[in-house]
Amino acid sequence: MMAGLLPPWGTPAAETARAALVSALLLLLFAAAELWKRRWDPPTEWTRKLVHFGGGVVAAGFPWLFARHWTVLALGIAFAAIIWGTRRMGLLQGIHGVQRRSQGGIYYPVAIYLVFLLAADRPVFYLISLLVLMVSDTLAALLGTEYGRQFYAVETDRRSLEGSAAFFLTTFLAVHLPLLLLTDVGRGASVLVAAQVALTVTIFEGISLEGSDNLIAPLATYGLLAAMTPQPAGFVARQLAAQLLITVLVGLLAWRFRFLAMSSAMGLALVVYGAYALGGSEWTLAPALAVLWFAGFHAVVRRVAPDAPSRYHIRGLFYVALVPILLFALNNALERFAGPALRPAAPDPLYVPFVGVVAAQLVIVSFAHVMAVRPRRRRAALSLATSGVFLGFLAVVPAALAVGAAGLTLTGLLAAGAICGVALALYLSVRRLPVWPGVSPWDLRLQSLSAGVAMAMVLPLHLWHIGAY
Repeated sequence: MMAGLLPPWGTPAAETARAALVSALLLLLFAAAELWKRRWDPPTEWTRKLVHFGGGVVAAGFPWLFARHWTVLALGIAFAAIIWGTRRMGLLQGIHGVQRRSQGGIYYPVAIYLVFLLAADRPVFYLISLLVLMVSDTLAALLGTEYGRQFYAVETDRRSLEGSAAFFLTTFLAVHLPLLLLTDVGRGASVLVAAQVALTVTIFEGISLEGSDNLIAPLATYGLLAAMTPQPAGFVARQLAAQLLITVLVGLLAWRFRFLAMSSAMGLALVVYGAYALGGSEWTLAPALAVLWFAGFHAVVRRVAPDAPSRYHIRGLFYVALVPILLFALNNALERFAGPALRPAAPDPLYVPFVGVVAAQLVIVSFAHVMAVRPRRRRAALSLATSGVFLGFLAVVPAALAVGAAGLTLTGLLAAGAICGVALALYLSVRRLPVWPGVSPWDLRLQSLSAGVAMAMVLPLHLWHIGAY
């Protein structure tokens, strides 16, 4: 139940009637977009965004229309099925008639339901998340399409800097004004929270693939609002300053060494900031050292073998960062939210495995990097990788362990070294199997899987040794 949001007149019959009215409005919106497309043939992006924006306007009133999340779930399932079915049958070209592959129409109702469910007692947060979904995304797409001149690639998709700037400014206003006018958040805090949300969600929107920004942007908005609004303005200011510094430094590093595409640089900035926000400054050292080392390694390999891979895109970063992200998020959740039976006795129990996984991914990516070189240059590159991997491990692991809660210990080094060794052995062994596809994204999946399996094998022994539970 959405307690406190709907007056007592909200009987089941009345709620069903309102759901029928909402369904009729949304179907009418679909029909209007299709009529516009067939009659005047505007760009499909315009008709898509008409449905996108209009559907958001209707959904923005859900906390004041519906008392039961089951009603919103039923509406979401019904319209997701309509969108999926019409695309399969080649209908509703005003929505589906785009060249790029997109699942945004499916993600849209899913996002609305999830935010509705999460924001059960925070209708203003729900409204803000919907404003970001319907207004920021719509303006970014339309302005970027019409006025975009500076583009960047996100795998096979394309974004414009002008569109991202429009998304940032619109999101800032969509967060700041409701917080200022509809909540008791102070003026200074509302500005800082709005800037933090706008920066983070703009990066998420910029790196999302196949329409997943329709899901990620509103959920990220809600999560940041829930985390930041209870905090004092000074805390939010420090978080924002740290994120800006990390984003600028990663951007400069990517520009100087040319080993990351813009999309992966944006994603890397989010990963490093996430480690800082959820773990603390010490959790940023291992990924920072790994990135610095790989930037130099990439430059050296390119001199030996100019045909080595040049830039890594967001999909590669996703698979490399997936296991480390899960570890620092789980470590934070255990320390903050776990009950007495699950709360660890030792501080940061997953820090050593986190460092080991970061180093393991560095080792695997280094070998994968040189294995993509043409055979006639591969021997020299592999020799370089073999010696460089040991140096990379020494550059990352001891320093990162030294700043952790447990400090630099022999057992910590052994645990991190075991994760690296097992992960690399798994990767090289499975990659040679004839049944394993040796092409992207399967090679990337194998990298992530190898690091995850190696961590899972070492983790129980590590937790037993430190007496974390």
